[in-house]
Amino acid sequence: MPLRRSGTTWKGLCPFHGEKTPSFHVYDKGFFKCYGCGVGGDVIKFVELYDKVTFPEAVRQLRGTACNQVAGAEIAFVCGAISDPSGAVLLGVDR
Repeated sequence: MPLRRSGTTWKGLCPFHGEKTPSFHVYDKGFFKCYGCGVGGDVIKFVELYDKVTFPEAVRQLRGTACNQVAGAEIAFVCGAISDPSGAVLLGVDR
């Protein structure tokens, strides 16, 4: 889904309804909003709607993506939990 920078947001055609003029906005803070059909939310809601999956499945998909992208960061997703550099588990993601 191609998006173009437009001021402080990213703009493109909405994947949830047919349109010819871009009304789908993605904000730098991780939220999206379509001003054509009214759908909006955060990254988890986007995955739920786009892939037609439940909330837990969307979290699992994003966790898998994050595991691959943030390996080696100070705070990283670690297959099932978020941990700090000492290895202490801060939050169980899908428990």
